Amino acid sequence: MVYLYNPAQKTGLTRKFHKPWTGPFKIVKKISDLNYRIVDQRGKQQIVHVNRLKRAYNVEVWKPKFEHKTKKQWRRESRKPAKQDKEEEVKFYPFPLVMADDSLGTPEREPP
Repeated sequence: MVYLYNPAQKTGLTRKFHKPWTGPFKIVKKISDLNYRIVDQRGKQQIVHVNRLKRAYNVEVWKPKFEHKTKKQWRRESRKPAKQDKEEEVKFYPFPLVMADDSLGTPEREPP
């Protein structure tokens, strides 16, 4: 288990909050005395020089994240309408409110 040193930072960001060490990474293969192949938790591999590596002592932080795409299973339930009492039924009317009883009559408007 190692951490990777990456001193480059994005332009426009302050150096104060930049974290140069990323990881943890796992060493997969020793290519030469100076170069190693490492893999991150998502499975991305890269070859780096030994000068950019620092040993990680806490092995418990390694949690590989495999992206398994599961197929979405649709529920095959019968769609039965819920039984409601007429007393509990809520009715919605258009806005502005229209009176159902026209006994009051509609006032006539005078032209402006």
